[in-house]
Amino acid sequence: MHTRLIKPLVKQLRDRKKTAAVHEAAHSVVGASLGMPLGDVDILRRKFAMDNAVFISVGFSSYSFAEVEEAIGTKRAHEVIAVYAAAGIVAEQYIGRVRKCAIDELAFRQDLQTCLRFAKMSGVSREQTPLFVDSLCLTAEGILGREGGKVWNAVTSSLRHKTVLSGAEVKAIVNRNCMSQFPMTG
Repeated sequence: MHTRLIKPLVKQLRDRKKTAAVHEAAHSVVGASLGMPLGDVDILRRKFAMDNAVFISVGFSSYSFAEVEEAIGTKRAHEVIAVYAAAGIVAEQYIGRVRKCAIDELAFRQDLQTCLRFAKMSGVSREQTPLFVDSLCLTAEGILGREGGKVWNAVTSSLRHKTVLSGAEVKAIVNRNCMSQFPMTG
């Protein structure tokens, strides 16, 4: 009897870790490809509070804006971070469409808010904002689709296997699996 109840929960947890790995790998591949200094990327479960509610996160990729700004300049840092956030949107769309899994609404919303803030900072009108966000997503999708998705798959696989990757490990995987450079459009 307990097995009948536990097996679906174990499968659900495994699926959540797979989708978290896809999502966080998308962020890290785009960040590394655009020269962003990355911190750790993980698919560890953690609780956090926001707006008087408690949420459970199954993944996290970190960076320091100051380090990104120092490495690539202020204007470019904002653009890179917006494309980095758009990678999460692309990942959630992939998860929903291809993997037929439920998307992480909170992660999707946070990434979309980052893109919207960048649109506003860039002076994009409300009418043009959806097209602007689409262009960020297309840039992220182009990076993730390089080499037939080989780089994204390699980081996803490593993240699922190890649970935590350093920024240096992500960069090494990207460099090892990618033959082409992806220039920022602009």
